[in-house]
Amino acid sequence: MRDGERFYLGDGAGKVVPVAFDGDEVRALGDVMTYPGRQDRFGIAMFMPSKERLTWAVQKLAEVGVDDIYLLLAEYDRRHGVSLSTAAIGRLERIAREASQQCERPFLPKLWPNVPASTFVATRGGEIAILDPQGEAPSLKRKIWLVGPESGRIDAGEGVVCYRISNLIFRVETAAVVAGAFMAGLEAGIVVSPSVIC
Repeated sequence: MRDGERFYLGDGAGKVVPVAFDGDEVRALGDVMTYPGRQDRFGIAMFMPSKERLTWAVQKLAEVGVDDIYLLLAEYDRRHGVSLSTAAIGRLERIAREASQQCERPFLPKLWPNVPASTFVATRGGEIAILDPQGEAPSLKRKIWLVGPESGRIDAGEGVVCYRISNLIFRVETAAVVAGAFMAGLEAGIVVSPSVIC
């Protein structure tokens, strides 16, 4: 960093302070600002595509403001249920942190890697909506939106709620990021659910 450069220093949990770099120390330029967290967190659950596409998805989900990113595993996914390594997880966490810094969000997203899909759906079912072109208009009544594997198969059982974000079939990472942007728009009141209009 250059001497005299100004930037914001944050703890990733809502506290941010303006600072300056003076030679060999960082000097506060004002009071610590505390941002309120969301009352309800929202998340995207996705089956993992290839390394490059997964990196892109995690980066963009962090940038649009998704709170929780669940990376699902199943024998029927593209990776055949193979877990991410510790090094790969660390790399994705760094990508999410750097993306959060770039967009100046005061809260870091939480990455949940190597989550077995069957267990996840069984334990979080009431919070989940599966993305499907035949689904209903999305809302934040369901706090976790699940993007299926490229095989299109999800073992979710009976009574599943499905949301539609497009009439088209997206790649996993595209669907995840579009869904994250929808969620952020709904949460900010920029996008309005039809149920609110009626």
